Amino acid sequence: MNKTPLSIAVLIGLTGASCSGGDELVIQGVVDNRNVVSPFGGSSSKAPATIDSVVAFPLMHAMINSSDLPAATTATLDENGAFALSLRRDRDYMVLLVDSSRTGVERYVGYVSASVAGGANTLLIPTAGATTRTVDVGHVSGTGEQRATTNLLDAAALSLTPSALLDIARSDGALVNLRNLLVNWDGSHDYFQSSLSFSFTMMNGASPASVPENTTPAPADYAMRSDWDVVVDTNAPTVGIEQFCAPGATPIEFTSPLATTRTSLGATCTAPVSGLRSGSSPDLIYAVQKNDSGAYGSRLSLSIEGFVGQVPAGDFVLRVAGTERARFDLESAQPADPVTLKPTTVVPVVRANTDATHRVVDLQISWFASDGAGGYQLIADPSVLTHVMRLGEIKLYANDGAQIEAAQFDPVTTSRYVPTRPVYVSGGTVASHLGSVRVFTMSAGVSAVFSQNFQ
Repeated sequence: MNKTPLSIAVLIGLTGASCSGGDELVIQGVVDNRNVVSPFGGSSSKAPATIDSVVAFPLMHAMINSSDLPAATTATLDENGAFALSLRRDRDYMVLLVDSSRTGVERYVGYVSASVAGGANTLLIPTAGATTRTVDVGHVSGTGEQRATTNLLDAAALSLTPSALLDIARSDGALVNLRNLLVNWDGSHDYFQSSLSFSFTMMNGASPASVPENTTPAPADYAMRSDWDVVVDTNAPTVGIEQFCAPGATPIEFTSPLATTRTSLGATCTAPVSGLRSGSSPDLIYAVQKNDSGAYGSRLSLSIEGFVGQVPAGDFVLRVAGTERARFDLESAQPADPVTLKPTTVVPVVRANTDATHRVVDLQISWFASDGAGGYQLIADPSVLTHVMRLGEIKLYANDGAQIEAAQFDPVTTSRYVPTRPVYVSGGTVASHLGSVRVFTMSAGVSAVFSQNFQ
């Protein structure tokens, strides 16, 4: 594939899925162990859930928009647990196991984790571009939330090389966060979704590293910073601005598994400005857009900032007036090893290629995936990235911290970025001296910022 320097932002859209004619593809299999305990909602004290259906959600670039939720396809299991999902061939899919007799988050029982040659599993069934019309996953086995398949995915039938399919499987961990949207969707309209933000810095021991010019740094030198944020969005009309931002307003609480509660009250609200109402309390920042009728309440966005340390295991719970409205598992979507803090998502590294005057000719962007043994390997086939991330953004900062320039890019077609103005790794003016480069990635609602210093 020819790769060209980045010149303009590349925006990637997402449309709903439907099935027709020659575009049809069937994912089929058999679900074992259908009587299990739902992982959400305290179901351990209740009768076991019974998996009676599977739901396939269409994905593009590891993303699903809330408006595309109704495009999900459901198949009922027969008496032997067999299912067949008729789907479009130009989408990837994530398949969830459901007890349709239950409501709320307790409908969700688990997800299909497709087996891949090389000892890995993937939450993503990468059928976009597949040549086959049938993907038989075999038996969906196990009793936990993640259910492995007995059949290996056929890389050739999916128009992938075996190494590309393995790279996808080792880079799709953020997809677990999509589960938080899917299980907090009421099946028709209302949804609650979570987005997480993490930062990684190229380190030299306990201090940020200074990457020399004309040198490709090691992806293993990245380490996650201790602070992280989460944003919760909803379109539920009963959790809108009138309820949240009025005299005597109902409190909204966001409680972590550590029993730390972030509470926001109506007294913190401000007047609307240009169609947007926003403000902050000591723990929450909120923003709500007007709906089509000009009233507030169509969407509420809560930004809960300043969490420190590892994302704790267990459920984060959103309550309105003491009533639970949504439940999220954020720990499993953390894109870093819980012990080493090394990234487990796709990892970009930037090489600053310079001339004899130390002027940056271009910034070469390479992508790496986990090798499954604590190290990293180069993603040789850039088409892998179209399955596991939405887009990229690069920002250049001067030595004094001021931003020099920024641009979005398509990681599949862009391997190098040419600065639009003279930038130097050493020498030049203060404004043109390259201090650091940051690459922003987004996958399944999990954003990661990778920072490298060049001072």
